[in-house]
Amino acid sequence: MAAWKSAAATRRTAEAQLFSQLMTEYSSPDMGAALNRLREQQRAWSADPQGRSFDELVEAWARHVNDSLLEDDPNDLARRRVASFFWKAARVISEGLLSGGLKEEVVEIGGKELVAEVVVPMELARARLVGREEHARRQMALFFEKFQPRTALPPRRLEVPGNDAA
Repeated sequence: MAAWKSAAATRRTAEAQLFSQLMTEYSSPDMGAALNRLREQQRAWSADPQGRSFDELVEAWARHVNDSLLEDDPNDLARRRVASFFWKAARVISEGLLSGGLKEEVVEIGGKELVAEVVVPMELARARLVGREEHARRQMALFFEKFQPRTALPPRRLEVPGNDAA
């Protein structure tokens, strides 16, 4: 009985540490700046004066970043930071490393709609250009499964052959 209580206490401590690490990353100034940058870009792409669609503008952005070999494009850096956090959090939840209230706190975190509406199209556009689209679709399907954002983005865009979770 004592061994079971000790194991349970160790698990709770590990969960608390993991939760703390995720919340520290999420509340960092860099994450806040990245989320703000993506919100600004979303507004710009949603109100294009030339009437191009959001998807066309995302594709054009991805080609520009890819063709110019930019490593410090501010939108790409913001995409990478935000995507990394949410994919990591989805994986942690998927592996059962957080439970109960801690899991719910992470699932209800702000920004998931922004990820669904802006980061996912950016990820897919970049992945298509470098031959990693299937991998990106799997990551995004996991994100949608675990975070269930309220968005107009149809989950069908993320379907991966042979992946029932998509």
